Amino acid sequence: MKGFTGMRLHRAALTVVTATSVALAPVTVPTATAADAAAGTSAQPASTPSPTCADSDAIYRTTSGSWSWGLRNSFINYINGPIARGTITVDGDVVGQDPKPNGPFGKGNPRSFSFPTMPDEIDPTQSIMLATRGSVHITGHAYERADKQPILDDTFSAFRLIIKGTTATLKADMKARTFVDAESLGPWVDSPDVDVATWTLTQPVVVPAEGGTVTFTSGSGEAGRGQFTTEGLKAFGNFYGESDGWVNPISGSFTVERECPPPPPEVPVGNPQVAVSRTEFDAARSEAVTVTGTGFTHPAAVSTRPPFPGMSSGVYVAFGKFPATWKPSAGVPSSGRPYASVNWAVPAELVPLIGGTALGATPLTPDGAFSATLLVDKAAADAAAAEKGITDGVYGIYTYPGGGAEVPTFETFTPVTFTTPAPTTEAKPTTTEPKPAPTTEAKPTTQAPKPAPTTEAKPTTEPAPAPSTPATPTTQAPAPKPTPTPTPAPEPVGSLNLPFLSFLTPLWTAIRGLFGGATGTGTAQGSLPGSLAGASASTSAPAPSTPAATPTPPAGSSTGSSGSSVELSGARFQLAIIPGLIISAAVSGLLFLLRTFLHR
Repeated sequence: MKGFTGMRLHRAALTVVTATSVALAPVTVPTATAADAAAGTSAQPASTPSPTCADSDAIYRTTSGSWSWGLRNSFINYINGPIARGTITVDGDVVGQDPKPNGPFGKGNPRSFSFPTMPDEIDPTQSIMLATRGSVHITGHAYERADKQPILDDTFSAFRLIIKGTTATLKADMKARTFVDAESLGPWVDSPDVDVATWTLTQPVVVPAEGGTVTFTSGSGEAGRGQFTTEGLKAFGNFYGESDGWVNPISGSFTVERECPPPPPEVPVGNPQVAVSRTEFDAARSEAVTVTGTGFTHPAAVSTRPPFPGMSSGVYVAFGKFPATWKPSAGVPSSGRPYASVNWAVPAELVPLIGGTALGATPLTPDGAFSATLLVDKAAADAAAAEKGITDGVYGIYTYPGGGAEVPTFETFTPVTFTTPAPTTEAKPTTTEPKPAPTTEAKPTTQAPKPAPTTEAKPTTEPAPAPSTPATPTTQAPAPKPTPTPTPAPEPVGSLNLPFLSFLTPLWTAIRGLFGGATGTGTAQGSLPGSLAGASASTSAPAPSTPAATPTPPAGSSTGSSGSSVELSGARFQLAIIPGLIISAAVSGLLFLLRTFLHR
């Protein structure tokens, strides 16, 4: 059981690797000059010099190499001994070394391992990582179970030796069974990218500036031993202390090649040309203009500031009100170019770095061509210029290099002008104001004639001149003023159409003769006043609708009577009215009785 206890300790050492997790990343060491044949390390320059370039621009790659490690002697002997009766197998690029030559247990199991390195790009000023594909699989104590499944079952893979200065650290992925007891199978535990052990190298590892082969070692014997990490010691259940938690030494070498990056393509000196779709705009509107450019290439068009220093500067395409002196090549700062609208034409691969086309980026072809759309707004240009204190600027489409570059040939100017058309607010009343005029004037025109027929048709009820006195109509035109509407004949009398009322005419004539004599002023002889005339007229032909003319006095009548004669005639007329009123009242009463009788 003592031997089994030792197995538990060593197995715990394997399990501890699962407890620590460290990020895996490429590492390199600082560049320095190392003397050849230095103890434990050496650097051999490459036989063929690399192309000439600055060290800061050079590319370094590990092309080959390997390193060796024997884990821990006591643990290897335990696996190959009669207690564990285990197996050790390798896979992938890992190479097993120093197999056990004989013995009933563990014969042929490797007792150390070689880890060939994969090619990788490194940075000599940082750290170096030597990575190996493959795994080491260790088992033990399978014979103690009827199903022959090993109680100890650990696999290490993805080995990565990180070297920086004189320190080397081993990282690996691990899958292992947790130890429960001497007969039970524990659960699986996966622990990726954990620290296993560290070593102190005899000399710092240095990569020559020209490349070459680099060797390293932690030494030999006890002096070259490494140490399990703190996590490793915990995995051993703290049965090992700092003084005896050792691991076997390591040693190895790798080759580095130095390359110069391909030179950038030669940029020709172009002949920048700009064309705009229009140069005249409405001062009161914001209008689009298409700006196309060709030949915007130059070796000096290199950005000197973020977001892409050292790369193509591209060209700004802007509309604004710039001062007379505005060019970057003349030392004018960006505040002297107050644009109202701008696009940045850059190579297509740089467009996403400045927010894409939605934020004003425009693709610039390798031969320096672009097409940009700007908004031309006079008010916006005035505001931008005023903000910078510019009052005497010139409106135009401007181009100039971006990214802080100075390329005078990229600086172009295309003037634009603004027109001020008649305000649309004044034109609208011209078309709308005349509309109410015809409406208001037409109404009187169409309505004015309507009262005329109405008011002139009613005089048909006026008393017509007596037949015995023909009236000579005057040629004078009717007065423009409508004649007052005469009192119409009572409807009941007209509707009765009583011919017997005509007997009243001789009666009325006799009364007039009694009071007025033969001179006859007022109405013509034989005519009836008021309702009697209307009743009598209803039995004869209707009177003409032409307004009655003033009757001409009969021959022999006196038209120039003295004042006494006139007064006498007036008195007679007043006396004649009284019996007429009495008769009219009597007739009206008679007509009312007849109407009442007939309507029953």
